[in-house]
Amino acid sequence: MSPPTRARGRLTLARVGLTLTLTCLNGLPALAAGGALRVSPPALPEHDPKLPFVPAPDPPVQFPQDGELTDALQELDVAILSALQHASESGRGWQQLASAASLYMRRARLSGSYDDYANAEAALERAFLRAPEHGGPIELRAQLNFSLHRLPRVDEDLAQMERRILQDNEYKARRVGLAADVAFQRGRYAAAREGFAEALALDRDISSRSRMAVYLWKTGSFDQAEQLYDEATASQREDVGTTAAWLHLQRGLMDLERGRYEDALGHYRLAERALPGYWLVEEHIAEILTLLGQTDDALALYHDIIARTNNAEFMDAVAGILRERGDELGARAMIDRARAIYEKQLARYPEAAYGHALDHFLEFGEDPQRTVELAEANHALRPGAPAKDALAQAYLGAGRAADARRIIEEALASPYVSADVHMTASEVYAALGDAARAAQQRARALAINPRAAD
Repeated sequence: MSPPTRARGRLTLARVGLTLTLTCLNGLPALAAGGALRVSPPALPEHDPKLPFVPAPDPPVQFPQDGELTDALQELDVAILSALQHASESGRGWQQLASAASLYMRRARLSGSYDDYANAEAALERAFLRAPEHGGPIELRAQLNFSLHRLPRVDEDLAQMERRILQDNEYKARRVGLAADVAFQRGRYAAAREGFAEALALDRDISSRSRMAVYLWKTGSFDQAEQLYDEATASQREDVGTTAAWLHLQRGLMDLERGRYEDALGHYRLAERALPGYWLVEEHIAEILTLLGQTDDALALYHDIIARTNNAEFMDAVAGILRERGDELGARAMIDRARAIYEKQLARYPEAAYGHALDHFLEFGEDPQRTVELAEANHALRPGAPAKDALAQAYLGAGRAADARRIIEEALASPYVSADVHMTASEVYAALGDAARAAQQRARALAINPRAAD
């Protein structure tokens, strides 16, 4: 049995999954049944023998017919097709393929589809085949590898980026910032802070401000994080579009982790206004509605998002609500459907799927050893405090309380500040019969988030 589950503020910057279509696009997305746009990414032409084949693409993602998100996707589709056409016509240069890869990655952040990441990766592979030795879109590949949590590959890309002869401050800030992102994921928090500070000194743009804001937030300096988000938001020309939605979403997530549900919902509504139809914002609204007890509204929204995205995490959310209502049959149907998707993702791109699948197995898994294996693999890849928290939960669920204590105390010794970590520690100490420490950790969790034990 897994330990009792708790409400968790999930920082879902990208719901990535990865498949590859090899059919040519016959035009822009058309209306599908139900009045929604069935949006498939423009596919790379299949005549290139060097294009890797990944079978069984995911179902196309759907989006509401009217909404700025659909408009943004269609604009990206036109730009992608143009870049691919120029790449095909030139036959030699790599820049247009790199441009297509960048556009696919932007599309992926909006769609959450593995198809877009797969096409980005394939376009990058072609670009490097055309590029001169030690050339090509290395920075873009590093960004893709980071999005897919392939941290060892990011290390290799960063080493090549550092050898680049010409580096202006903006380029250096991006390189140093990405290296700091990797350090943060690995729990090397001092190195991460140093890198984020250096990137901010080199170029005080939205990206550098946001990176440092996340560090401050995750280490408990909430007011300083708010200030940086204020600066980043103020630097926007208009409070609309992808970046504005992302900034509002981050502020909502920070409120969520402190139990400020109404404040979080206010930020999510601003994000929704900035980019109507964005499923990532809508799912966080559904999460808050669940936490506020408005489960009928939450279920309706979750079902709508699932119909559009086929995202397993939202199936898990529905399963949790249904199980709370005593509908075990309906919950089991959602759990089984989500499990099949996670297994498919784990077989294809394990690094990208570990964390998402792990949440599922911690809550709904029947095999504690399988959950431990996933948690250990996730921790080996990026041993920061969140991964230690999840691994401790997995050990606890497998009856390995001593191992859980060892790993959760590593998280407690870090500068990472999280009510979740303290609540897990409380459960671990309680399992070991240390009531005093269990109470102490519970109190620390509630000091950060008064609703942490709900």
